[in-house]
Amino acid sequence: MERNLKNNFFEIKNLSENTAEICIYGTITKWAWEEYGEISSANFAKELQKLKNISHINLRVNSPGGDVFEASAIYNLLKDYAKVNNVEITGYIDGLAASAASFLVLCASKVVMGTGALYMIHNPLSSAYGNVEKLKKQIELLDTVKEAILDIYCSKSKLSREEISEKMNSEKWYRATEALEAGFVDEIVENDNSLENIKNISNELHIENFINQDLLKEKLKEIENIKNIGGITMPKSVKELLNEYPDLMNDYRNQIINEIGENQINKIEAAIKAERERIQILDGIPTLNDSQKEIINKAKFEEPRDPKDIMAEFFMSNANKANQEIQTSKTDISNAGLDKIPPSNTDLGDSSVENEIYEAALNIYNDENK
Repeated sequence: MERNLKNNFFEIKNLSENTAEICIYGTITKWAWEEYGEISSANFAKELQKLKNISHINLRVNSPGGDVFEASAIYNLLKDYAKVNNVEITGYIDGLAASAASFLVLCASKVVMGTGALYMIHNPLSSAYGNVEKLKKQIELLDTVKEAILDIYCSKSKLSREEISEKMNSEKWYRATEALEAGFVDEIVENDNSLENIKNISNELHIENFINQDLLKEKLKEIENIKNIGGITMPKSVKELLNEYPDLMNDYRNQIINEIGENQINKIEAAIKAERERIQILDGIPTLNDSQKEIINKAKFEEPRDPKDIMAEFFMSNANKANQEIQTSKTDISNAGLDKIPPSNTDLGDSSVENEIYEAALNIYNDENK
């Protein structure tokens, strides 16, 4: 009898020469009643290895989660493939990334979430029966699995391990803006298909085994209400953003403070350097008297001045003083009558020259005293 095989929950295909697309649309599981590996992580590994010479993978997710071990295997397959082949993975949450799908998508170096999409984390689930010892072992296994999942969440989220653990205990549902604030995603994009994608996947047969259907319906209703009043794309004031996303806004505030701080430090260092250079130039200006030295000392600290202004002042002061001294010398020469002495080519050492100077000075004196 021919078996009716289930559709794969994933599809791997090439979009272009160097870009591939992997769609995980459905419940992540391995159907035990079908041939081993037909729709499982083992089959996923085979399909993944067929991709050659690619540099980028777009991982598109719309899944309620499923088998935690299958999801973990696919997570590690993609992480290893990206590392070995130097491939960048961008994850897109097209509708729902819940339960095991919520950590699987974090294998991407960048996670993009559509408006209207949902992201959910909770504690791992299991069904068990048996005696006390068997149930204790099952509890230990669930605790171990939770710690492994926490390791993945902590590698991405801004929240502490304790905070994430508490949110898993209460089955936390995130809208796109909340997931961004918590650090599970890196970017939000407009996606009008998110709600429709979630509705389609919520009709899947086995979804009730992995998430709370009532909570899902409640979250869908919330998003529909927000979208109907334009809340998804409605601009917000700074006050509203502070109230709704305090952690995100605090990070942004700290970033601005750090940038301003670095800018101020650069300005301060430049000012210190300029001041040191100014003082060095002042120290190099030659002074002729104590008054000029006092001007230099005051210009350093008490009355800061541009060295160029002081050099110009000193130049004019020295020039004026020199001019005054020249004029005084000319006046003294004129008063002494030395300017009226005729020039002589005779050696100054000759006594006749001395006599001539003496006679000329005597004549001038007699003329002035007649």
